[in-house]
Amino acid sequence: QNMVDLVTWLLGVGQPRRFLVQTMDTGELRPGGGFTGQYGMLSIQNGRVAPFTLRDVALLDYAGNGTELGRQAPSQYSWMNFGNWGLRDSNLSGDYLTTAQMNMQVFQQEGGGPIDGVIDLTPTFIGHIIDVTGPIHVAQYNETITSANLEDRLHYYQQDQNAITIENAKSNDYSHQARKAFTSLLGKILLQRVRSMPTSKLVTVIKNAVKDMQSRDLEIYFTNPAAEQWLINNGYSGGMSTFSKQDGFMLVQANISISKASQFVHTTEQDNITLDAQGGATHNMTISLDYNQTGPVYGYDTYSDYMRLYVPRPSQFISGDGFDTGHAVCTQPTTPPTTSKPPVTKGPPTSTTPPVTACNTLPASQTLYCPSGDYSLGTRSYNMPKGADVMGAPTATTSDLPERGMFGGMTVTPKNCTSSILLSWYVPNAVKHSGKHLVYPLFVQKQGGYVPGLQINVDASAIKGMKSFSFTGNLHADRLFNIL
Repeated sequence: QNMVDLVTWLLGVGQPRRFLVQTMDTGELRPGGGFTGQYGMLSIQNGRVAPFTLRDVALLDYAGNGTELGRQAPSQYSWMNFGNWGLRDSNLSGDYLTTAQMNMQVFQQEGGGPIDGVIDLTPTFIGHIIDVTGPIHVAQYNETITSANLEDRLHYYQQDQNAITIENAKSNDYSHQARKAFTSLLGKILLQRVRSMPTSKLVTVIKNAVKDMQSRDLEIYFTNPAAEQWLINNGYSGGMSTFSKQDGFMLVQANISISKASQFVHTTEQDNITLDAQGGATHNMTISLDYNQTGPVYGYDTYSDYMRLYVPRPSQFISGDGFDTGHAVCTQPTTPPTTSKPPVTKGPPTSTTPPVTACNTLPASQTLYCPSGDYSLGTRSYNMPKGADVMGAPTATTSDLPERGMFGGMTVTPKNCTSSILLSWYVPNAVKHSGKHLVYPLFVQKQGGYVPGLQINVDASAIKGMKSFSFTGNLHADRLFNIL
């Protein structure tokens, strides 16, 4: 009974509701879960859902009103330095509440009108629905889509030129929108399947959706404060903790390589924690990016990942390595201007530094390993350095989110290589009192769009009565560890 008002609001009773829906491409990982290349408007009035279709986001970002031209991302996200910043690149925060509000602002500025919330979803969420409906046959393209081949087929029809030519011919549309024709058609067929499902299967879809919200493969934001608070209270908001009640961290990655290479990069977070007698925790973390390119990336080879690690605000930075410092290892030698006569100099000759040879290869180091011995940067996007840069400490140590600490910066990984990002920090008063016992609570949060490996080792030998602890596994959702 106490949710009647929320349900009537969601169903558009008395006033229609409009929700911005965005599909996130996890092959191009972004802070909320993936690049948002398509969008649609979910309209509900008096419980009835209007026909829903997906559109290419470029049709909004370049709609002709000029809003996006020359616009840059907000200053706290200056690393997202693509020109003409629009809705497609506004997925910038690992805290979904922050990202959703940014989405809404940009959407309205670009002429989308007022909306009542945002819904973002990854192919994982869609795949879970297909697992319930069964394989979907798209007769026009002679394709049968399952959860196993969904992402591969979506990439093929959106990026491969041969597939785009097929879409152009079948739709008789040679505009940019035609690249998304297959995706839009698949979406329509899937919605028709869902509408005709028996109740028992709909319940299964809903149960899967709850798990997908916990893994951030389905993210929802409502402008209605009561509805949004319900999401927050039940752990479905996609929000980032302030880690004020326990120690913890959240790794947030952003593929800005202009490629779909994220599907070939596996992330492992290994944190070795030592507790001291004063109840503080020293973290020594290694974040590994294992880039094994086994298929087309539809873009530039070298993987450029802007990485941020969020920690409790009182955290004290100790050291770090593996971030692009912006200081070149090699630079283009300067050629003096040609003159008809040699320059006349007075006084004793001055010593000169020989020009540094330009290079396009990262040096081997403790933070980079290429099994083949090829450390070449290869083909890179304009968003990356022109030559090899020195790897070092994080370049960003001020959080873009209030009430949190953060260490971050650009990381660069050549294809078929492994990068190791090293971070060390200290958290005071990490051990808490729980009744008559001491406990070390550690809250690890997960970004949407991928499943990282997690290794936790806690040395509690300095605290009497507390046992050391180890964990190795995959991080499918946020997880709280209570070490006693």
